[in-house]
Amino acid sequence: MLTEKQQDFFAYLQRRLRDEGQLPSLRQAAKELAISHNAVAQLLAQLEKKDWLPGKGATAGHCVCCRKIPGRSVRWDGNCR
Repeated sequence: MLTEKQQDFFAYLQRRLRDEGQLPSLRQAAKELAISHNAVAQLLAQLEKKDWLPGKGATAGHCVCCRKIPGRSVRWDGNCR
């Protein structure tokens, strides 16, 4: 079960992917959600721990780890594969 913040963050990721065809960088997400870069990394780690995202670990700066969002392989830097 996800917390309200985790649900909101996951919905944000899905919306960005649906609407723009790509995901934001960690810094873009932090700016758009008005939270810290560290908070975005923590939310990612929490979703990974709860198996809502495959675990690759959060990285500092521009994250380039692969993540699967509903059936689609994407790079967190926004480049779809």
